[in-house]
Amino acid sequence: MKKVLLFLILIFSFKSLVMADDIREFEIEGISIGDSLYDHFKKEQLNNALEIYNYPGSNKFIYYFLRKKNYEVYEYIQVHVSPSDKNFIIESIEGHIEPKSISECNNKMQIVKKELEKILNINSQEDTGSHPTDPTGKSTYIRNMFYFSNGDYAEVICYDMSNDYENQGKTDRFVVSLSSKKLLEFLTYEAYK
Repeated sequence: MKKVLLFLILIFSFKSLVMADDIREFEIEGISIGDSLYDHFKKEQLNNALEIYNYPGSNKFIYYFLRKKNYEVYEYIQVHVSPSDKNFIIESIEGHIEPKSISECNNKMQIVKKELEKILNINSQEDTGSHPTDPTGKSTYIRNMFYFSNGDYAEVICYDMSNDYENQGKTDRFVVSLSSKKLLEFLTYEAYK
């Protein structure tokens, strides 16, 4: 019953996507693209994030990986901001859940993917690959992307991290993500160059 409730919460949290034309109108844990990160977290909380990631190819964006005790659906969130932006405007918000197994993750992904395709009336594009931060290539992902007409996108992802990465605390994850076109272009052309 608990699993069914979680799926309903995940799916119904996206019901408003049908009504909106702009990804900035949607929220994950009350946070939207275009918000100031400072509206949701104090500087001290950001400085104590579980992870602050600087991309190797460019310092145009960084992300904060954060945990709060009072999240409604997700165990963690990850937000991308530009470190040169004094207002720390959010370009991406992700909700993360640690599944008990990778098969549980894949099952969740398939259920949410099908529901989002119906709700959004957008067919997802699936791809697979190696996690970009694991130089061994042993950490992998399966991703379903939903592209909006303006280039913004939503994703549903399962990360299957290698044993070495799991020993470092980087666990398998189920992720729902909302991101701007600007961030997609950065991740595609600059972040890992």
